[in-house]
Amino acid sequence: MMIRGPTQSDWITMERCEGEAAKGRQMIRFPSGAEVRLSKLLFEISVLDSTEVPFEGIRFEKEIGKGGCGTVYRALWEGKEVAVKSMQLTGNVEQFRDFCHELSILCEMRHPSIVAMYGFAREASGDQFKMHLLMELLDEDLYHYLHDPYSLNKELGI
Repeated sequence: MMIRGPTQSDWITMERCEGEAAKGRQMIRFPSGAEVRLSKLLFEISVLDSTEVPFEGIRFEKEIGKGGCGTVYRALWEGKEVAVKSMQLTGNVEQFRDFCHELSILCEMRHPSIVAMYGFAREASGDQFKMHLLMELLDEDLYHYLHDPYSLNKELGI
């Protein structure tokens, strides 16, 4: 798919836009030299613009889990304890699309039985690029609820 820029002869591919976004870039330059925010071109990135929080405002305290997509930390943000899921992005467009998809779904869901999503932060250091999802920190982990039926019954008021 091609995206037209500010002039009739300015065209770039969607893949190039996604590739630049996956590298942590926020702007893209068209052949004419015009620069445009990627959030104006890609829906996934427009979600990022509306939910971004400053990375400097997060104080990481302790690693609490590790998985195939990244590491989860207990952290402080705006005076409250949160869970932060950190993912190293390597410039892989599929990985970036997956991250944006997860973020857009979590941002739209609001229900007492679903972990609340507070936003995300970018961290760039040299050629390294990380994305951090800030989420509600639960008192217990899912393993505890699945393997201790009394805890689940208490939570459900049974």
